Amino acid sequence: MLEQIIIIALIVTAVHISMYDGMIFGAFRQRLDALFDTPALKRITWLKKPMYDCIVCMGGVWTLIVYPLLYGLNWHIIPVMLGVIGANVIMAAIIKYLYYGND
Repeated sequence: MLEQIIIIALIVTAVHISMYDGMIFGAFRQRLDALFDTPALKRITWLKKPMYDCIVCMGGVWTLIVYPLLYGLNWHIIPVMLGVIGANVIMAAIIKYLYYGND
């Protein structure tokens, strides 16, 4: 189960980091941000966080997507999801320290 948590947490981290400005999906993120700023979608901008904007928020949603694809659907998904969210809290702290420095 720990292996599953680490693999999914690293996948989520890769998706999140790849959408930073200057990264491979940075332009895609800018287009998504522009799309969510349109009047039609302005009311559901809260979807940005679990989709791509918050690494901790992404943990739960992306686990629901990735886990069944890799391991099949079973009851282990719940503790793995909680583990991924916890691992992503640690990853967020590491990324913040490396990206922004010791502020």
